[in-house]
Amino acid sequence: MVPGGECIQCHRQQGGPGYAIAGTIMGDYDNPENCRGLPTALVEIIGADGVVTSLTPNSAGNFYLSTRSSRVVMPCTARVTPNGQTYAMETETSNGDCNSCHMPGGNGDTAGRIVAP
Repeated sequence: MVPGGECIQCHRQQGGPGYAIAGTIMGDYDNPENCRGLPTALVEIIGADGVVTSLTPNSAGNFYLSTRSSRVVMPCTARVTPNGQTYAMETETSNGDCNSCHMPGGNGDTAGRIVAP
């Protein structure tokens, strides 16, 4: 897979598994695509109904929730906890393709990549 790439969009275009939520924990805010991410964080997705869904990144730093098993009520927020330090999203989103907003340099609404310092 392409750590840091737009997971959901790519899987749709390439006929891969369907995801409701997907992204990558990166090592730096400006890491390019295909730069191996970090598997050392807990990712929590908080649905509009307050239900928390916990995800663990794989060895490439990618985390995902399949459309089949997703019960996340949109809009949602997220928080990432690497090494006991929690970082939380400040605004809600209905876009589960995390890397489409969390790209190198950000998109105006984000600081950049989702990182685990």
